[in-house]
Amino acid sequence: MSFLKSIRNIFSLEPWPNIASFQLGTDEILIHEEDVRQIELIPSENFEYANEEIERVRKFAEEHFDGKGYTDMYIRDEPPTKLTERQISFFDLVTPFFKDGFRLKDMRFMGKPLSGPNPAIQKNDFTFFLSLNNKWIEAIYFNKQVYESQLGMECIIYLSKKYDLILVDWWKLTVVETKPPGF
Repeated sequence: MSFLKSIRNIFSLEPWPNIASFQLGTDEILIHEEDVRQIELIPSENFEYANEEIERVRKFAEEHFDGKGYTDMYIRDEPPTKLTERQISFFDLVTPFFKDGFRLKDMRFMGKPLSGPNPAIQKNDFTFFLSLNNKWIEAIYFNKQVYESQLGMECIIYLSKKYDLILVDWWKLTVVETKPPGF
């Protein structure tokens, strides 16, 4: 018996999933756990909250880094103004994108669908992700490749202007107001 199988047996862990479960269908896209809501659009009323939360994250990271990794995990607070308060319906948000050639994809996480309605919207090599709460959009987020895509930048600007949102990048610990001054 291999070492990994022994460990899995000792700790009563589930057996390794069948490798076929990791094969993506043509209507699916893989998302890594570290990408979920790490680069996201939130209501602009949360600008002060986002900057304060970034400082809390930065301080926590400094206090809990031991030279090799982090000794604890930080869980961000939810912003005071939720995206659902904008009452953005799925169809209102995605219709212009579908007209421009984007396609709907199902998100896959570690080979299994995420719980709840979590569609991905994709065109060519650019994808953005949504989380839905009943009939309203709860989250709009991107993976790190968004910065390498002209289409990604255009998407961020369009959504920010249309719904009065700001971009928060929790990886880079930055908040970006995406509207030009005086808009």
